[in-house]
Amino acid sequence: MIRLAPAPSLQDILKHSAGPACQNPAMDSQNPDRFVTVSPEILYFGTPVAVISTLNPDGTTNLAAMSSFWALGDRFMLGLTSYGQTGRNLARTPECVLNLPSPAEWEQVERLGHTTGRFPLTDYHLGAGIAHAKDKFGVSGFSPLASQIVAPLRAAECPVQIEARGLAQNTPTGEGSLLYFEVQRLRVHADSAILDSAHTRIDIDAWSPLFYVFPPLFRQMRTARKELSGAKLIGDPLAQRRSRWMRLQLAIPPRGPALDPRAGPVSIPSPAQVSTTV
Repeated sequence: MIRLAPAPSLQDILKHSAGPACQNPAMDSQNPDRFVTVSPEILYFGTPVAVISTLNPDGTTNLAAMSSFWALGDRFMLGLTSYGQTGRNLARTPECVLNLPSPAEWEQVERLGHTTGRFPLTDYHLGAGIAHAKDKFGVSGFSPLASQIVAPLRAAECPVQIEARGLAQNTPTGEGSLLYFEVQRLRVHADSAILDSAHTRIDIDAWSPLFYVFPPLFRQMRTARKELSGAKLIGDPLAQRRSRWMRLQLAIPPRGPALDPRAGPVSIPSPAQVSTTV
């Protein structure tokens, strides 16, 4: 009589697939005194990028690069500042398009970062060297594409475009205030080249979302990853071009087929945590 062994549990798979802990040799895990209380200037570690389309008072579309948004189901939470035109547009006309670029669009995104649709300029804009731009499509190089439900136009080059409508907002007064908007996904447009055969899931490897990372932090992480875990950096190291926008993709060797993060595509739209200032 042949007796079949029971299928391994998830706990067993994790136990046998776990490799050596990835630790920084400079850190002593047994010494709690190594921790100090700090007040960082910014709690920001790099996130995917979105180019948000909103409607100006005259009916034209404003584009702005975002670095603070995240998804939960069909809802998105957007973080903005009152310095820019985007927050004003959303508060007046609660519709938008979240255009999600790939590394191929990093230069267009970079051009947006030095402009604002708001006029007149504030002391903040003048001090930061940000110029007013009425035609954001013309300045950035993105091509306008009509949306199907909302009024703001889409950015045609972005592989993923999400039309959304506002549900709630928290817009305190005062220059430099942080603004929060909750929007709901209405329709998702995706380039067929980054979809699976059923057109229901996005292949993240085929898309490779664009990330915003501070170059010094990017370089430090790249060095640490290579030294500690043997990770391989894939793509063009845009940090060397002094660009704020870059493709950041770390491929860590899989530790077993059951835990291989590259085994298949992920659901659409992919949750993201990515704040805009213009």
